[in-house]
Amino acid sequence: MAKFNLFFPMICVAALAVFSACGHQTPEEEPVMDLTVFSEAFTEEFQEKIASKNDGELIAFFKLNRSKEAITTLVDILKNKKNYNVQCHLDFANAKFDQYNGESAIAVIPVTLVNPHFPDQEPERFTIQTSFTKFGDAFLITEIDGDLLHQRHHAFYQRDFWATEFALEYEKRKGVYDIVERLQSGVDSIIWFTRYQDRLYFYFTKGEWANPKYVYDIEKIDSTAKPSPFYKMGLLDEKGSVIIPAEYDLIGTLGFDMANLVEVKDQGKYGMYHLESKLPVIPAVYDVLIPYSGEKNVIIAKDGNRTGWFSSDFLYSEGLPPIAQIDDFLANYRYLNKDLIIQQGNQAMMEIPKQEHLGDGFVVPPSYLVSMQVMDTIENGFMTTRHVFNAGIERKEFTGFSIQTLKDKFNAFIVLVKEKYMEGREEFYHYNKMMVTDDQNKIQSVQKYSGMDMMSIRYIAESDLFEGKTTHPYWFWEIDVPESGISNYYYFQIEENGNFQDLPNQRIFAQTKFVKMDSSYLKGKYLINMDEGTSVKTDFLSAHTIQFMLDELLADNGYLFPDSERGSYFYYLNYHYEENVLEKEPSLEKVVQQLSEIERHNFDFLGGLLPKTLASR
Repeated sequence: MAKFNLFFPMICVAALAVFSACGHQTPEEEPVMDLTVFSEAFTEEFQEKIASKNDGELIAFFKLNRSKEAITTLVDILKNKKNYNVQCHLDFANAKFDQYNGESAIAVIPVTLVNPHFPDQEPERFTIQTSFTKFGDAFLITEIDGDLLHQRHHAFYQRDFWATEFALEYEKRKGVYDIVERLQSGVDSIIWFTRYQDRLYFYFTKGEWANPKYVYDIEKIDSTAKPSPFYKMGLLDEKGSVIIPAEYDLIGTLGFDMANLVEVKDQGKYGMYHLESKLPVIPAVYDVLIPYSGEKNVIIAKDGNRTGWFSSDFLYSEGLPPIAQIDDFLANYRYLNKDLIIQQGNQAMMEIPKQEHLGDGFVVPPSYLVSMQVMDTIENGFMTTRHVFNAGIERKEFTGFSIQTLKDKFNAFIVLVKEKYMEGREEFYHYNKMMVTDDQNKIQSVQKYSGMDMMSIRYIAESDLFEGKTTHPYWFWEIDVPESGISNYYYFQIEENGNFQDLPNQRIFAQTKFVKMDSSYLKGKYLINMDEGTSVKTDFLSAHTIQFMLDELLADNGYLFPDSERGSYFYYLNYHYEENVLEKEPSLEKVVQQLSEIERHNFDFLGGLLPKTLASR
């Protein structure tokens, strides 16, 4: 299963709200609820669960690929149990629902945080966004800004301390804000400021600019909240001198790869400006620009099938530069395989010159990263302050790169990413970002998979599917799996036309669902933490974990365990386990009969490794 992106800043969940359509009808007859009915049904259901004295009813709305602690934290915030000095109120009356088509929808819900002990204290107001998808006759919330809620809640709880820090950070920027006010009179809008080589620069636009990357309010789902086709961007220094005229659609992060150079983009084409000379040293007519540093510093320029290069003096030549390893550098995408770290101090982070956006850093990555979708056109959420105010990513590291051949004409480009997220429920987050390309290097799909190390992919011809394998980044001792370092498997298919399909899975051990297992799926380098801080190494999964794999397979097929406590371990498969107990099958024999051929093989294989008394329970 694909990694749920907990920190960009969306939390992906498998279920947060369930409500059924009225009446009993076949799918062909089932009416599509209008948006008003849909929103009212959701609001009523969600409010009831928040108000319920039984936490399990609200937990049943969540299906996170996270620990119980993370789920409990979110529930405690919503039920005002996280901290008695902070009360969280969701303003459903002013929630905005949009993009409803009968199968999916999104909603933005206003949130207010108040301190009941200091009623005169200014409340914290923001919004969280949720996404819904229909599964059967139920709607499930599949995305929620949970980390934003957690971050704002924590910051509000610490407000007295943060107020002092915020005032200091604001004072540092007061002079910048004053300059912006002065410069504003001569342009339509100052959208960002940055400091590069001890000099201030200001990104400005002619025409209307609205960038949804930085909007944490109801407009984030408004179709008009996007860059206007009628704006152009430029760059000023603090004296108001024009460094780059307002003739471009986007101006990159200053000096991202080479000193005093910045990429500019116009109508989908890229060029470069030199900051000191204020001259366009490379015209904006290229699809991608690739810097090379070595025996010579050059910039490769590609435009369609045409390739050329610019020398350090910005003289253009057709073909490739006379550098021995340049063919390998380009053919094997060596420019993507570097230890890139995005953080304040490494790049000239931009900020929006407004107090409410203080501390939220932006980068506009270069074209060679954007063209391969390693990074987005604009990325924000990077901390530019010591403490968390409006952003939580301290740094983002690209720690590995791999090209793997898939079947026929498709390749997988994979980058391994590690993020340090401050004030989150975890500190470090690891994932593989995979770009599937065809034989023309056109990207067909982009996917993210949670994992500590580089994912390896193999094709399983028998099932006509691909298997991705990496090391799971999380512990599962809370659900009766004592080992760390267990392998994390993902399964997907690629059709001849390039259509990509992740195979749906909710199990921790996805291999029990999609492949006929052998002992290779149980071998590895594992660590079991024991009492008193000791640990034991092992190269084979324990009987305890094998039993869990077997029980998970049965639970996912509706088996009702005689031991209700055992069934509760599989809450992530079905949060309504206790509520739906009558719908489950108490007969092990009947459940086994309905298993797929693959699952039956795995049931017999895993059961054969266990004592008979355990395997038959």
